[in-house]
Amino acid sequence: VRRTTPTALDLRMAWRVTQRSPILSLTSVLAMAVGIALTTIAFTIVKDAFFGTLPVPNGHEVVSLNDYNRMGRHTLGTSLDEFRRRRPAMTTVQGAGAYSDQLTDVSGATTPADIVKVTRITTDAFDVLQAPPVFGRTFDARDGQLGSPLVAIVSQAFASRLSGAAQNAIGQTVRVAGAPAT
Repeated sequence: VRRTTPTALDLRMAWRVTQRSPILSLTSVLAMAVGIALTTIAFTIVKDAFFGTLPVPNGHEVVSLNDYNRMGRHTLGTSLDEFRRRRPAMTTVQGAGAYSDQLTDVSGATTPADIVKVTRITTDAFDVLQAPPVFGRTFDARDGQLGSPLVAIVSQAFASRLSGAAQNAIGQTVRVAGAPAT
């Protein structure tokens, strides 16, 4: 059996060594304190440089949840059905939204199909991010119901390419993977 907690004998021996060599003990403690401080500073700098926050209000509070298998390896994304099943159990978060990215073909009524990155999101994702659209609207509760017509929110650049000006794209129909979306 392996011991992991100090016993009274261990503590008495440590006290005796400290009394015999107080400068060495103090130097050891200071070296550990400086090492911990430098590691914390380095981690903070690297985290801010490479893993910055999202450019939305309270972006530092937005987190990503992932599934891992028993070996500790990142697994494929969680399905939307699985997210909906788990959402009621998430009682410590203010809001939760899910997304998935994929490459698919998108075309307008007069524009040819183009392969673009499409992000499918839950209807409350914009509320979670507190990110209003430049033009038009975000999703509402009806858009997330099964059988409701597809709604697309497109980038300003894509909207301009689709209809000449971003404002003119509102209400137009695009085809996402062959399915019409307003």
